[in-house]
Amino acid sequence: MSSMNQREDMILRSMVESYIQSGTPTGSTTLLANNTWDLSSATVRNVLKKLGDEGYLAKPHSSSGRVPTAKAYYHYVQQLNAVQNMSPEQRGSYQQFCDRLSTVGDQMGELLNCMGQLLSNNLDYTVIVSMPTVTKNVLKAIHLILLDVNRVLLVLMTDMGVSKDIIVRLTDSYTQDDLNYLSSCLTEHLKEKPIDATNIESIDCLSEMIPQYKTLLKDCGDALSQQEEVVDASSPQTFGISKMLDLPEFSDADYMKRVLRLLDQTRTLQDIFQETVSSHRTAVFIDDVQKSPDLKDCALLVRPLQLSDRSVAQLGILGPTRMVYKQVFKLLGNAHTYVSERLSAREG
Repeated sequence: MSSMNQREDMILRSMVESYIQSGTPTGSTTLLANNTWDLSSATVRNVLKKLGDEGYLAKPHSSSGRVPTAKAYYHYVQQLNAVQNMSPEQRGSYQQFCDRLSTVGDQMGELLNCMGQLLSNNLDYTVIVSMPTVTKNVLKAIHLILLDVNRVLLVLMTDMGVSKDIIVRLTDSYTQDDLNYLSSCLTEHLKEKPIDATNIESIDCLSEMIPQYKTLLKDCGDALSQQEEVVDASSPQTFGISKMLDLPEFSDADYMKRVLRLLDQTRTLQDIFQETVSSHRTAVFIDDVQKSPDLKDCALLVRPLQLSDRSVAQLGILGPTRMVYKQVFKLLGNAHTYVSERLSAREG
């Protein structure tokens, strides 16, 4: 790949933004009319030809203008992804974003649900929310509640405000006082730890300390072990699928089928999202048919929402390659900053 000088970069950015706005191939005449460049038409044509030869632009028809390729979009979004500090305009937009979420409670599921709806209301694309799971968060408390002589409700509360209720079937009989005592023991033993196989197995160690509850501890451990895989298999939530149907790209039936099929392939989406968990920026997948054939002519942007370098959830935006990337990056950045600041304030 050859290096791109400032002039070529300026013209390519204008080409991408022109096509995003109009959806029609763009030539030198249109570019010069839309900008105040001190350049001749011949100079712009030469740059467009060079960019075409290098794979950044394509000509749909011999007599038409040019359109950006996936390579051009990647170049364009890399510059957006590099921006870290908020401008005064972005700060004002962020404050409006905060104001709309200020009445939402601290439960992570409720917060992400409202955030997904808010993003969907501001975009013509599908918003995908990968909700946090109990197995990927740190335990804050465990409560055992007696339902009847044969069943106990085991409630897991995590540091992210996520709760999970699990029915435990009892081998022996216990009183609520027994359960209150054991709740304290389990909380003390597992607090600040993730619910994973290793920590579930460590529950057996408590049996040596409180042998009178050995059977109940085994019942709880078995229930958690069965639940671990189920919790991790939760599907991402989607918002605004119907809004995409009004986009010009969806007049192509094959395109519409590909997008809807991709949204139905939860395992594929989970695998893509998993790749981005440790990223500190928005991950971009444009026309990435290697990830999935159904991403052809599509763009998927995924932003991990993090607290202290730990991913607590992920937001994705799915749309056509001709996506308004500036707006999407701004909203994803707002979401990340808001979640980080709100969770930090709660922990503080």
